[in-house]
Amino acid sequence: MRLSIPIALCLVALFRLAAPAHNGRPPTSPVVDETAPATISASASACDVTGISWCIYIPGTELKCKKNGSSVTLAFNGTSTQTPHAYHIEKTWNVNLTTLGLQSGDSLVWEYSSWATSGPDANVKVYVYKTTQVQ
Repeated sequence: MRLSIPIALCLVALFRLAAPAHNGRPPTSPVVDETAPATISASASACDVTGISWCIYIPGTELKCKKNGSSVTLAFNGTSTQTPHAYHIEKTWNVNLTTLGLQSGDSLVWEYSSWATSGPDANVKVYVYKTTQVQ
């Protein structure tokens, strides 16, 4: 039995929406995430930390960090914002590590925040944290 072209196109669209890749619709709830290296060398001069926002959450404009539990001032070599797919925004900070005086055994906890622009959670900040161990 042959499917008509409109029915076939509808089926293809449904399969794309169900796919786990980012090309389909966003997750049912807004999602905020962050990527940072799990480990870095004490001699590293820079690293990238990326905040990822989905749906109605917009990318935060600020990245914070605690070194061994104490807040530190960050310096950046640059930032970039990308939208690899619809509903998906990534903001990347290239962090200058030389100002942090890193030593083996240090722990860096990166804080990224984002907030909803509309809906029941409008203006509510969501915080995510990632830890980097210094070797």
